[in-house]
Amino acid sequence: MSLRDNCKLCGENRPLMNSHIIPRGLYARVQKQSADRVNELVHSDPENNSLYLSSKQLKQRLLCEEWEARIQSFEDFYFRLVDKEPDRLARSVSEESDYLSNNLSSHFSEVELRKIAGFILSIFWRCNLSRHRELKDYHGALGREFSEEVRLFLLGVGSFPQRTLVRIMLYSENDVPEWFSYPSRERQKHSEGYFWSHGIRCLNFEFDVFRGLHNHYLPPIDDASCSVRLHVAESSIQRSSFVKNLFRTVSSGDKRGKLKNYLSE
Repeated sequence: MSLRDNCKLCGENRPLMNSHIIPRGLYARVQKQSADRVNELVHSDPENNSLYLSSKQLKQRLLCEEWEARIQSFEDFYFRLVDKEPDRLARSVSEESDYLSNNLSSHFSEVELRKIAGFILSIFWRCNLSRHRELKDYHGALGREFSEEVRLFLLGVGSFPQRTLVRIMLYSENDVPEWFSYPSRERQKHSEGYFWSHGIRCLNFEFDVFRGLHNHYLPPIDDASCSVRLHVAESSIQRSSFVKNLFRTVSSGDKRGKLKNYLSE
């Protein structure tokens, strides 16, 4: 029998689903890439500057059946896109470093962009609410105001969050390791002040949410075209010292315990 409580998305007192905090499709794709460690995934722990192996998939009762289905529709669309139409994302990659140069409305409709953004934002939103020990350093990371903006956007009754940019980073190499990270956040500085950067990584994808950016760092919103600020960029995995260290860690670590810490080098 499902436990009743207030759904975190709609607020109604209903039976809640025991659903994945991080989409099941991300776990499945990492496991598929790991022939010799089918049930073990590589996690990064940015707070403790370390890496470890685990087969645990985080679940929690947060959403009622109706709104669980809505979040699932975002996930289904995104995974169908990367599995069946990967060239659509590749064609939308900006060749410029400036976020303003990337107009995705020529590759995706407004409805599709809202689904992609909803998929990414829902991951951070659920992790922000979760009480799991593995996510304790991220609990409340979005802040009350931003979390509410994201909730209303996911409900379909609110606009895309203010001063926010969602980014998908595509790593160009195909031989990426079987790894993903729990979300982390970092306060960063630019010439106009500070903003928050939230990130999560899975195989050759990196999902980032930037909150509090100055307007000239944001793509302009044109009511006649697209209201979702979503950026897709490409990067070489060889440029990432984190990933290089991860390769070394996976190859030399103890699979039954905490892996050697190379991130401090």
